[in-house]
Amino acid sequence: MINRLIKNFIFNESIRSHLVISDPSKIRLNSENPVSPTIELSSEGGQFSTDTDLFIETPLTMPNGVQKWLKFEAIKPNDEAPPNTFIRFKVKTTGGNYFWNGSDWAIAGASDWMTESELNANFDSFPIALVGNRSIGFVVNLQTSDPLVTPKLSALKFLGEFDVDFLEDIVYDGIVRKLNTEFRSTSQIVFPTSSPLTSVDLNAIFENKGYNITGIRKVINLTDDPLKLQNLFDSYAQGPLRQDGFTFDPGVVTLNSSVGSGKVLEITFEYVPEVVVNTHQDFFEIPTLPSLVIEAIDEIELFGFTAQETNAQGRDLIRDIPNLTGVLQLGPEQKTLRVDYAVFTNLQLDQLRLSQDLAEFLSRDLRVKSFALDRDYDLRVVKKLDTSRTKTKREAEGNKDSSDTNVATGTFDILGVLFFNKPSKDVPLVGEVIRDVSG
Repeated sequence: MINRLIKNFIFNESIRSHLVISDPSKIRLNSENPVSPTIELSSEGGQFSTDTDLFIETPLTMPNGVQKWLKFEAIKPNDEAPPNTFIRFKVKTTGGNYFWNGSDWAIAGASDWMTESELNANFDSFPIALVGNRSIGFVVNLQTSDPLVTPKLSALKFLGEFDVDFLEDIVYDGIVRKLNTEFRSTSQIVFPTSSPLTSVDLNAIFENKGYNITGIRKVINLTDDPLKLQNLFDSYAQGPLRQDGFTFDPGVVTLNSSVGSGKVLEITFEYVPEVVVNTHQDFFEIPTLPSLVIEAIDEIELFGFTAQETNAQGRDLIRDIPNLTGVLQLGPEQKTLRVDYAVFTNLQLDQLRLSQDLAEFLSRDLRVKSFALDRDYDLRVVKKLDTSRTKTKREAEGNKDSSDTNVATGTFDILGVLFFNKPSKDVPLVGEVIRDVSG
């Protein structure tokens, strides 16, 4: 669905390590008052620097669901800037820093800045399709001509038009992508050499073509080196890219020395299991082994928790104060998603290693990313992998002899997933400017 959503850079302790500060002795993040931290000029001997080139850079955010940027607001304490102070900006991307030169967006030099009103008025024409691959951040220049006062900022807000299928974003771009790009297990193949060789074509020797091989750990000549002290691995060239865009066919292993005929080689390789989403079906056919199948995704209510507690996120407002208008982002639905999955292998060694590696992976990396929003969600392991059985197609058809397939099942929750299902609204800023919409 298409909705207008607000992103924020809030200048507090959580962002400090991600800021780039031009001169920490003259410009800083001041969090001495934890209730209202700000970026501001540093005072030395009761006076602030009047240098004109001091700046702070925010980190980059890369929400892949954004289609265009619409509005920008710089939040000042009490919505005021002291006289004789100035705040200017550049848009930061992976493709460089940009400013509005009066007629177009252009690469910014060291002295090229724009005001908040210039940025806000032209933000909707920023060419995100051509610049920075949707990455966005800001460079903030703080200036004063009066050494007794400093400009201050507490946050930056920016409004974008987003096109997001929230469930698909979490399942395919979040869970499936995380497993395909970050998770690895290991297996082995042992075979005799029929002739002297300096390389091994895995595609020619594998009976199981289902392994999504990502790399080689080691190659051992078991005949000449039974203690496994010498690793013969030199390099690995992956096979052709598969249709999923993540994995490759088995490739060619190059050895660092020749191996004679009649030797037994052991190759230990890394792989990612085939990740399949098959939800709410009575049975399914395993496409390849080893596989990790997401069997069900359900919304649940955790006892003792509310959605607000698992991921506090209220409604938000971005203002265009000169025009007395704003956009109100209504509070999202916050859901806990329970994911039931099963691991299928045809070798018991693969089952043991894959189960152990997956349990370790989920316990140490307890985050799932929303790529559409560039936001992380907490993951909680509910049930570690065990040997509970699931219906395969063979079993559903009445064949109970499924000893060629090993099965283990597990469950995890993704906490506080945001679903912005209510469209944001244009609102007038009537009377005093609205400051608090959290109620």
